[in-house]
Amino acid sequence: MKRYNKNKALTLVELMVAVSILSIGIVSVLHSFMRIASALNTSSTYVTAYTLLEEKMNVLRVNTYADQAADVLPYQEDVVLGVRTAQLKVDVRRIELEASQETEIEELQALNEVIYSLTWKELNKEKSVFLGTYFPVAVPEAEE
Repeated sequence: MKRYNKNKALTLVELMVAVSILSIGIVSVLHSFMRIASALNTSSTYVTAYTLLEEKMNVLRVNTYADQAADVLPYQEDVVLGVRTAQLKVDVRRIELEASQETEIEELQALNEVIYSLTWKELNKEKSVFLGTYFPVAVPEAEE
């Protein structure tokens, strides 16, 4: 005849240890998912910010070349960046070209350095992206 061992059941202490180990594992996995979601949100905001700056830069590029070197003026405005409000700032700096510098356009005497910056707050930290380029400055036509 077979004898059954009565000590094969789980004790309360063993069950509590198993549940504790399982809960630590679940909390670790959930914490990882939360960090991944936060990183995805941040990267999505950066992609949206760069896309907005590229769009603004392309509009400026089309307008500048359509007007044959139109003047660019600095300005600031608030824009919506996903679920955040961001500040778009355009800085313009004039760069005079020396007569010795060769350019593709003979009449070109100066360039505007145009820098777009977009700044927003995320998790109590200020984040920024920048995009810059150079545009020809309008040259006044000489009267004959």
